[in-house]
Amino acid sequence: MHVLPTRKLSAGANMAVDQLLLEQYSEADQPRFRHYEWDRPAFTFGRTQRWTDAEQRLPVHTSWREAHDHFADKFQLIRRSTGGGVVDHRDDWTYALVVPASHALAKLKAGDAYREVHNILAWALKAQDVDARLAPCPCDDSENVADSKATSASVCFHQAEPGDVIDADGEKLAGAAQRRTRDGLLMEGSIDRATIRGINWTRFEADFTGALAEWLGGSLAKQGFPKWPQGTLAELIAHYESPAWNQRR
Repeated sequence: MHVLPTRKLSAGANMAVDQLLLEQYSEADQPRFRHYEWDRPAFTFGRTQRWTDAEQRLPVHTSWREAHDHFADKFQLIRRSTGGGVVDHRDDWTYALVVPASHALAKLKAGDAYREVHNILAWALKAQDVDARLAPCPCDDSENVADSKATSASVCFHQAEPGDVIDADGEKLAGAAQRRTRDGLLMEGSIDRATIRGINWTRFEADFTGALAEWLGGSLAKQGFPKWPQGTLAELIAHYESPAWNQRR
């Protein structure tokens, strides 16, 4: 499994990089993983959600937004290519995992793939004495476990869904959203650091990626940040930041 270096980027850039990792990675037969950060407070929402619903979930009063022209420079709200609800990235640990379509994980049902990755994530948290477990799943492995098609926005960390990582009290610690194409499976995940204090995140990343690589059937190989043809990344960033994409419904 290729592990890419951490980059602190805008919300639009992070979503663009995730898409390129799925669709235009130079070694497409290799699973690839990246942990990334945000260059300003950011929120993302699922591809099927309504813009107006997602905007109303921001913890900023409408009158404040209307009174400050520089709102867009302080917060970003970007539609993901994956499903799910609104995710608050102001204090989270975010990652993307891409698995080629030929891999067994990409061939699993959405709920099964979700739980497999989250079992490893929970193990990495438990290695540092976090009481982490998977939310029970009284479901039928349907796509809406990790790729909700609901049209009204919800805030992902307000309620745990089946297969999410929770603590002993049932409070949600981690969730993810998926996208499946002919190129493979993209999973964008978020861990709520506000509910997990005293953890060494460098160690967590090493534990999580090491176990993931082993489970995927290979070894871990650190890589440089990918280079795409000139203009490719910039064009895709512009797409993710455009009203045509974000406000399309």
